[in-house]
Amino acid sequence: MGIPVTKPPHVSGLPQRWRRAPRRWGHPLHSVCSYFAMFPPQVPHVFVRWLTEPGDVVYDPFAGRGTTPMEACRMGRVGMGSDANPLAYLLTAGKVNPPTADEARDRLGFLRQKCVPGDGSTAPAEIQMLYSQQVLGQLIWLRDALTLSRRDDRLLMAVL
Repeated sequence: MGIPVTKPPHVSGLPQRWRRAPRRWGHPLHSVCSYFAMFPPQVPHVFVRWLTEPGDVVYDPFAGRGTTPMEACRMGRVGMGSDANPLAYLLTAGKVNPPTADEARDRLGFLRQKCVPGDGSTAPAEIQMLYSQQVLGQLIWLRDALTLSRRDDRLLMAVL
């Protein structure tokens, strides 16, 4: 008993449109983060559309910044990914199930009201040299306030 495997279409049928797509093609979330060995979102878009149907599962075992799972979700497929890098998990999770604009605004408003930043003096010296004390204090407070269990927080962590 196993999953039926079908022979893929011949590569001669591969659409060529992705090669002519503009540099900033696709959803704005695609540009959230640069990532090693990333590819343009047009590539998974073309392959997902060409090789799958709405409702199919599209799995990327090296999800990286979540480009393939996100494109799959945007096209009505079930986008899934895994990666050894915790940053990859965060980026992918924030992209495949992003909060609505209202949810993100509400969460940002709540965090802004509750923020009581420290001075950042407990951070390692090599981190302190990268940020002003005010910004470092805010980042430390946010690190403690944001949680992976909230989809709005996952996206905020990804963009920070």
